[in-house]
Amino acid sequence: MQRTAPRSSRNARCATSLKKRKTRLGPTLNGVIGRVPGTVADYKYSKAMTEFGAGKVWDEAQLTTYLADPKGVVKGTKMAFAGLKKEQDVADVIAYLKQFSPAAVQSRLFSHPLCKEQITD
Repeated sequence: MQRTAPRSSRNARCATSLKKRKTRLGPTLNGVIGRVPGTVADYKYSKAMTEFGAGKVWDEAQLTTYLADPKGVVKGTKMAFAGLKKEQDVADVIAYLKQFSPAAVQSRLFSHPLCKEQITD
């Protein structure tokens, strides 16, 4: 099931970034799940975020904690996002982000009928 962008207006910039694959106000969120925090090449992260990212990878558990309280998790971050207070909002954002992970994109690509024909021929 493909999810649509979260309805929250505070997530609109993120959704735009995902669709256009560009860095806008923040780093692109394409492939955020499985990526080391603070490592998108064309975005200048705060020192706090790059230090936070050392030895970590964004996964569902890490994102759940972060999305609920970004400034509490990464003290000194320059991100102005206050966080999501409702567990369902956090779950919805993570489900949406999963659609853009490399594994999900590859799965959709190889499940397409034309790709199957090319692989089996």
